[in-house]
Amino acid sequence: GDTIGVSIGLTEAVTHSIELVIDGCHLSDFTYGIDAFFNSSEVNANFTGNSFERCASGLTVAGNEARVRIVDCTFDGSSTVGLFIYVIDPLLKAISLTVEDITVASSATGIYVRGPVLNFRPLLRNVNVTGCSHGIQAMGATVLVEDSTVLGCNICFYVEHKARIEIRRTEHTYRSAAIAPAQQAAVVAFSTVEMASCWWEGGPQITEGTLFLHGDDGVEMLRVDMTELGRTELVVWSLTRFNDLGRLWLIPSVRQDGHEFIGINFSIYNATPQDLQVVDHLPPVVHDLWPEDGHFYAYDRLNVSGALVENGSGLESMVARLSDGQEVEVVVGPDGNWTVVFEPVIEGTYHIELEAVDRTGGTTLVRVEDLTVDVTAPAIRLDHDFIEMSNGTLLIPAN
Repeated sequence: GDTIGVSIGLTEAVTHSIELVIDGCHLSDFTYGIDAFFNSSEVNANFTGNSFERCASGLTVAGNEARVRIVDCTFDGSSTVGLFIYVIDPLLKAISLTVEDITVASSATGIYVRGPVLNFRPLLRNVNVTGCSHGIQAMGATVLVEDSTVLGCNICFYVEHKARIEIRRTEHTYRSAAIAPAQQAAVVAFSTVEMASCWWEGGPQITEGTLFLHGDDGVEMLRVDMTELGRTELVVWSLTRFNDLGRLWLIPSVRQDGHEFIGINFSIYNATPQDLQVVDHLPPVVHDLWPEDGHFYAYDRLNVSGALVENGSGLESMVARLSDGQEVEVVVGPDGNWTVVFEPVIEGTYHIELEAVDRTGGTTLVRVEDLTVDVTAPAIRLDHDFIEMSNGTLLIPAN
């Protein structure tokens, strides 16, 4: 070919339905392989199974109003652009566009979408762009790229003024070039995360409270009630004029009574349902303990009391052990207070050990040492006879 392979123009003068089909064509070595302009809602245009080779511009579709399908087409070696889509008039309805199963290779720009229409959000599905200078380029439109690959390009995604490219389930070369997008433009990659459940690591399921998800950059990305876990879409990375933000991991956490419990991170790209794990790093705390070390008991029943605080997975068990072998299960009240009493013991010195275990195995051991039991009253031995009792006073000889 030479200048233009196929030129098509269907304007607002078209008042009856037109079904245009260009199928199974091969165009090579043209300046414009196919150059199409549509400006009528009566037009249904279908470009299917076509191939373009070494055309400066492979397929150009411009205009407004029409319904256009571009499916199963290949573009190779375009010196300007493989597929160019241009919505012209911002006051008219945008082209209704379907782009699927497209392959573009070794071109200056693989796919270029341009449009000043704010509600123009074309979807590119299953497009494969490789070895291009600019993989997918956008200006003045939001382009959705799903289930695709954009690899081996100098710049995989290039956005100009007021453009946005949103990427989902797409393999690409992240940060393929250190070039900042234009003003009010961004490239944003999304990933869908499914949270099936949340558990204390090595312990019970967490069914109440709020789950927080942070990226590995420290930014909070989601907070959700435990009863509403499910699928959600999160930003994997974004590139704007002012920042270059990327994430690889998500970190779950829960908060209770001013304490934060951090979970085990997982890949933000992991599409399988996740059973999130949160680590209970705080063992139970025993405080306000009575008695202290060195206490004397004047009776043979030993009692000990105190309070317990458990932040996290909850208390599994608490026992008190006396050094004579007695072991008593401690019942902690709703206010955290507790008291235990040991059976009568013989006189002597004892110690008590308190062991509290939470539901993930976190353990606290507290000992009270040198507790003395002495139930025998002091004895006074008199070596001399009583001499006189006067007014209730016992008189003992001075010698």
